[in-house]
Amino acid sequence: MTKEQAYEKLELPIGTDLQVVRQKFNQMHNEFLMQIDGVSFNPAMKQKKEQQLEELKEAYAVLNESKGMDDSASLPHTERTFDHGGTETRSSSSEPEPSKPKGQQAPPPPPPPREETYQPREQAPPVYSAPPEKKKSNAGLFVGIAAGAIIVLAGAYFMANRSGDAGNLSASADGKLDSIAWESALAGGNEAAYTHYIKQHPNGIFMDAAIDSLTKLKGADYATTVVEQAQEQAAANTPTTATALSAQSAAPVQSTSAETVTPVATTTKNADAFYKEADDLHNKKRYKEAFALYRRAADLGDARAKYDLGMYYKNGTGVSANQSTSNNWFKQALQELPNMANQGDIIAQLYLGHIYYLGYGTSQKHTEAVKWYKKAADQGQRAAQNNLGNMYRYGQGGVTKDESEAVKWYLKAANQGLVNAQDNLGDMYRDGKGVAKNEAEAVKWYRKAAAQGNTSAQASMGRAYHYGLGVDKDFQQAENFYTQAAKSGNNWACERLTDLGYDIEKETKDYCRAKELYQKGIDLGQDGYAYYRLGTLHYFAGRCGGGGYAEAKRLWLIAFDKKERSAAANLGFMYYGGFGVDIDYIQAEKYLLKSLEFGLKDGFPEYRLGQIYQKGGHGVTQDTEKANEYFAIAKKKGYTGS
Repeated sequence: MTKEQAYEKLELPIGTDLQVVRQKFNQMHNEFLMQIDGVSFNPAMKQKKEQQLEELKEAYAVLNESKGMDDSASLPHTERTFDHGGTETRSSSSEPEPSKPKGQQAPPPPPPPREETYQPREQAPPVYSAPPEKKKSNAGLFVGIAAGAIIVLAGAYFMANRSGDAGNLSASADGKLDSIAWESALAGGNEAAYTHYIKQHPNGIFMDAAIDSLTKLKGADYATTVVEQAQEQAAANTPTTATALSAQSAAPVQSTSAETVTPVATTTKNADAFYKEADDLHNKKRYKEAFALYRRAADLGDARAKYDLGMYYKNGTGVSANQSTSNNWFKQALQELPNMANQGDIIAQLYLGHIYYLGYGTSQKHTEAVKWYKKAADQGQRAAQNNLGNMYRYGQGGVTKDESEAVKWYLKAANQGLVNAQDNLGDMYRDGKGVAKNEAEAVKWYRKAAAQGNTSAQASMGRAYHYGLGVDKDFQQAENFYTQAAKSGNNWACERLTDLGYDIEKETKDYCRAKELYQKGIDLGQDGYAYYRLGTLHYFAGRCGGGGYAEAKRLWLIAFDKKERSAAANLGFMYYGGFGVDIDYIQAEKYLLKSLEFGLKDGFPEYRLGQIYQKGGHGVTQDTEKANEYFAIAKKKGYTGS
């Protein structure tokens, strides 16, 4: 990814100051996490959001590196953004030094695994839903029927076009024929198919989707030309305004004292039918078609559809992403959602909560978000119940922090099967927040969520089996759950695989199994820590056919490039003692200083630096005063070389 592409990904002008880049990244990162949490019911959309999050991280890394700074502390990594009390550390070793290979001095003792930490959580409710809890509707049956009869009906459609009746078809208000035409275009999937649809159905309900598809294939200019040609052709074939007037006169109307004409309830009914049909298509992951029908419902005044269009344009679902257009739809939805919400529409209430919490189309107003979430939650809307639980859990939106109240709402949503609520409830029982601490009860809820594919719960189940919390300790089960979560992109679980390998190495001396876990962590995208552990196995002879110093050095160099502090220290020690390399104090000093820069705080680097300056030679001038300064620092940190 180039810097220009990275700025574009972060929606910032080229050359934006790094501080602004950080702020923008933090904002977008947390927003993505909320969105991912909110679409766990839709695996396809969840996977897409996770991919977009990875691209965002890549963009930030490109810009951060280009500024020549180590800004890792400011990165809102998922594994560090919110910690329930654990700490991330890989230093402060109190482990005795391993026995030395015969005739050699061993490298420094590897630090113990990072302290066992809880899986992090964001201090914000996962409120994204686009759309939430879609329910099947009989109104969408004709789409399935049309798809089943596509060969026969599509053939009839094209025969009609060949015989010169295309104008009548395009002018028809029959949504079924329009759907058949669109199915035919999708089956073709090429320039000719989409162009044909646009020209024959310039006012078709799938027009926007066809334009978007053609734009992706041939570019915006080409698509615009086709649309203009279709409009000119339609104008030439359309009678004067008499047709429109006659159609208008055929529709039932009501006159008001101001002599205005408004549609009667028939329009609302049609809008609702289109909306339910769009929901049905959305659940079937036919997003382009769903988009077209949301648009039709929105044009007929359905505020819920306008919100969904805002989300579709925001996330590039079924249409090219366009933040400006997305914002416009949110603003329109905000004008009309209160009317539906005040009449008790549960989805409208939920969507208002989302809009005010995230600030879509308006400024963030968490007190308003709580108000609308509460209305929907009282009607049993499980996503609203979960979000309300989050706001009580963290004291957001003007409500007083009340973990017991949070548990109450989580339980309501969890009992309805909402996976995120089940995971959250597991956290509360694990931590004893708002309820008596009960690891077994935590495992019960984590297991339910994990069975639905929630990666956070899968990772928490891995932790439970890893340390015997609420279940009997079982390293194999821990590996299974960690692996499930890691394969779905959970970095926390990936890191725990390496820690699990080290615990197996310590407790069972099964070095080959530990080696497999280290390699698995690497294969699943682990950071430098897995390379460091694998390198340490290779360093010591006899540990599952270790490859010796050369392989250890190779792996430690990879870990060093990933800023793994212990690997840097061990590389320094190799050059200090001449293990697999020529003694070189200049190189030793370089790596030892880098280990300090990377954050190693156990005193080992300072002690070895003291030895280097105490002895001198090998490229370094002896300096007793400097040596004593380093020895003093090492002693203060508790390292004396023993």
